[in-house]
Amino acid sequence: YIPIRGAVTSSLDGSYVNTPLGFLRHVTAAGYNVFLQANPLGVQAPTALGYLELFRQQFGLLGLLLAPVGLAAMRRRRRDGFLIASVLALTLGFALLYRVADYEVFFIPAFVITAVLLGLGLDLVLRWAQGVKGPKGLPARVVAGAVVLMLILGLVAPLPERWVAQDRSHDWEVYDLGRSWLQAAEPNSAIVGILGETTLIRYFQLTEGVGKDITVLAADDEALRLDTVRWLVRRGRTTYLTRPLPGVAEEFSLDAAGPLVRVSPPEVGAAEAQGEIVAPGLNLVGRQWTAEEAHGRAALAVSARWMAPEPIDRRLKVSVRASREGVLVAGMDTEPVHNSYPTTRWRPGEVVEDFYRLPLPVGDPGGPTDLALVVYDALSGAQMGRVELGTAVVAAGGGSRPLEDWGLYQRMAWLPGVGTLLGTNLGPELSVKAGDWLSVEILRRVGTLEREADPILRLSRGETVVAEAPMPLAFGAAGPLVRERVEFEVPPRLESGSYRLSLVSGGSPGLVLQPRWPPITGDYDLAMVEVQGRSRTFDAPRPSQTLDAVFRDDNGEVARLIGYDRVVEGDRLRVTLYWQALGEPGRRYKVFVHYLDSKGEIIAQSDHEPADGRAPTDSWVSGEYVIDEHVLTNPPSTEEDTRLVAGLYDPSGRLPVTANVLVLGGNAVVLTPPRLP
Repeated sequence: YIPIRGAVTSSLDGSYVNTPLGFLRHVTAAGYNVFLQANPLGVQAPTALGYLELFRQQFGLLGLLLAPVGLAAMRRRRRDGFLIASVLALTLGFALLYRVADYEVFFIPAFVITAVLLGLGLDLVLRWAQGVKGPKGLPARVVAGAVVLMLILGLVAPLPERWVAQDRSHDWEVYDLGRSWLQAAEPNSAIVGILGETTLIRYFQLTEGVGKDITVLAADDEALRLDTVRWLVRRGRTTYLTRPLPGVAEEFSLDAAGPLVRVSPPEVGAAEAQGEIVAPGLNLVGRQWTAEEAHGRAALAVSARWMAPEPIDRRLKVSVRASREGVLVAGMDTEPVHNSYPTTRWRPGEVVEDFYRLPLPVGDPGGPTDLALVVYDALSGAQMGRVELGTAVVAAGGGSRPLEDWGLYQRMAWLPGVGTLLGTNLGPELSVKAGDWLSVEILRRVGTLEREADPILRLSRGETVVAEAPMPLAFGAAGPLVRERVEFEVPPRLESGSYRLSLVSGGSPGLVLQPRWPPITGDYDLAMVEVQGRSRTFDAPRPSQTLDAVFRDDNGEVARLIGYDRVVEGDRLRVTLYWQALGEPGRRYKVFVHYLDSKGEIIAQSDHEPADGRAPTDSWVSGEYVIDEHVLTNPPSTEEDTRLVAGLYDPSGRLPVTANVLVLGGNAVVLTPPRLP
């Protein structure tokens, strides 16, 4: 049939040639042999554990244990066993050697065979269970039934959670990319790309009639692709590339046409400098943006027109940032023209069109969103300039899949009054310091029950709850999926150790249903948090200068300053204060050490939290001692009526102090100034 059909049309990728040799190449897929060798589109092979993880995602741990049992069961049927093992080895060998970005797709035949082996292993276990007698004469059928039930639960229970990761029915990324390529190209133009990309474009040309007048040329080899571009441009054809191509920036001018790279003859002659100077040597000639929505997910399309009046000697990158109330919502960083046209290749005076499409996160609530362009050095990361574009109003983004695609870790649980938890930004394990703040995000499917109470984030160790905080949710939010965030403080006084961060339902009943053991629980584990607590000392130090100064706030005694040391080091004065915590302050106070002249003016000072911020006062435990160093640079020479003072303060003012030495203004302990040279 293929030769008969080949007399009328070619294959979808346009590569089929209707000759005996062309037929053979087509049915053996010989054109794809390049992916079995070194190729520019290949990816680094995963580790053995990475490959094993592919199978675990498909079958679970129980399934992986049953598959080898099924293979062992084939020993008695040697011919069938040899056939199945051989096919499995061949399919695995091909998938392991095939070097492409979507390598996991080529494991599908191996998955099918593994599923067959899993079934054989399950059958063998069930046959064994039928012959086992239970304790005290329990019938064999009861034992077999219990085994069947446990196996079915073990195999089926993880399916809902795994399905979220495996289901690609709502993944529109490739579909949208193919259509956007054709929509961005001018009529009667040419698009040059690799075979897989041109096949995608031809699909829309043939099935939907989009861009039929656009010529599509495939060239996997980079040298051939560059020669094809040269041939087209020299003949005056409007030409586009689907991806960066080495060598093209040296010969041609490049611009972004939506997601495509437009290739044009190099501009000759410098134009007059124009536009807004954003970075040294880089002007912004024009900009515009639009808010888009497709498949329930919002995005921002940003266009910028750049100009370099003079040659640029450094590679600059552009960061497009969307923020809301000062919090970054989404961002992307690229070199101009989809990483195809480094600024060092720009010709003086030419105007470069650039384009950025910024998808907003799944579950984003939408609303006014501030846009900015930041230009920075590609090597050092130093910011060179910034321009605020304005505010765009975006729709709420429902999206579909809470996978790593959206920067989330997959989760699955149902919480009454909350809905279905689908993802979180926290990995299964993380390390923090006591006093750190955790930014906790969850993605959930909105529940149908009315709101009763906000769920609670809980940090616990064993049965002991060490911290809790409500997680306010936007009930009645637009869209089926909502992504929400809350800042959670790890208690500053927490000791080192492993803690469990969980989400507790605020609804009634306060239960959580999850596809793992136990299936019904009172809270849902988000992460295991390894906390590094602050080291403490309860042994009294021995300062060279002793005193007794007690500081108080509205809640009582805070700290006692028991003494200090002074050391002159050239043009610096090092003052070490020795504090004893008298309580457990709930606020963070700073320490000041000021050198005052005869008029009370500050002529040298040091202000910071105790121990240079490593021992904030809200982490103090009653009775502990804190050593706090301060360095004053360029202290004054010996001068009459100078004073060295110290104390505690916060934004509301200094803390009052009583001491056995002179106190200045009721809130500053006067220390003996050193004799300076």
